[in-house]
Amino acid sequence: MKDIKEIVVNNLINLRKNAKLTQIELAEKIGYSDKSVSRWEHGEVMPDIETLYKLSLVYDVPVAVLFEETVDIKKEQRSQKQSTNKLIIALLSIISIWIIATAVFTCLKTFFGLVAWEIFILAVPCSFLLGIIFSALWSGKKVLFICISAFVWTIITYFFLQFIQFKMWLLFVMGVPMQIAILLIYNLHSNKVKKLK
Repeated sequence: MKDIKEIVVNNLINLRKNAKLTQIELAEKIGYSDKSVSRWEHGEVMPDIETLYKLSLVYDVPVAVLFEETVDIKKEQRSQKQSTNKLIIALLSIISIWIIATAVFTCLKTFFGLVAWEIFILAVPCSFLLGIIFSALWSGKKVLFICISAFVWTIITYFFLQFIQFKMWLLFVMGVPMQIAILLIYNLHSNKVKKLK
């Protein structure tokens, strides 16, 4: 295994070259002299943690990447951009539910004189349903199970409020075994993953 200093030096050189920056250009971006950058890249001096943080921002990579021995910088940057893009797509999809809910509410109020506030309450479980879909595709299991729990409780709340005149508070009692089942499945899945490691 390489010395940590050698790893950081190699990563600093590779990151700068991949960013197509000269030592002078990099120095200007982070407020240091080009001599300092040269000394870091020759291993004469190690940058402090604040400087490493500034460098990670310039290169758009996590600080931890600077300490990894076999770093594919381009792959790391692509991965980070893909994660950001996935999050943006998921959020835009969820926002579209709220735009549709607002449009339907406005049309019903304007053209029919109806105040259908239930549409906004229904938009909450619909948002979590989309969250379930996106977290199943792209995210970790923890986020998936949080979205499933939130969906269960918000859909129960929707039906309770929809039929509030019938005082159906027992709907929430139904949610308890469902929540317990969700937690048990999550724990079962977590234990299975730990055994595989």
